[in-house]
Amino acid sequence: MTVISLMLATVALLFTLANAIALASGLLGGRRTSLVPFWGGVSGFLALSLCPLDGARRWAWLPLLLDPGCAWTAILLARAVAMTAIGMLLGESASDDAFPREGGRGD
Repeated sequence: MTVISLMLATVALLFTLANAIALASGLLGGRRTSLVPFWGGVSGFLALSLCPLDGARRWAWLPLLLDPGCAWTAILLARAVAMTAIGMLLGESASDDAFPREGGRGD
């Protein structure tokens, strides 16, 4: 388990660093950027969950918050679910406003 945990931790570190660099260059450079969703956070979660060190499992949730790709994707997913739920409660389709059709008139 130690070897698997170390391999997963390496993957988590690489993806988290790549996402952080992409996010920083996008914010500071003003260009569009693309984050890799979930790989860094989930592999970090698995690495700490499988880690044989005492108390490592207690911190397994932390990579899910620290990886910008994972955290940002979770925020966007929660927003989409909330918008869909609100749209269902109001009897409207949440995708009508989010994804306008090509005609520009919404038909």
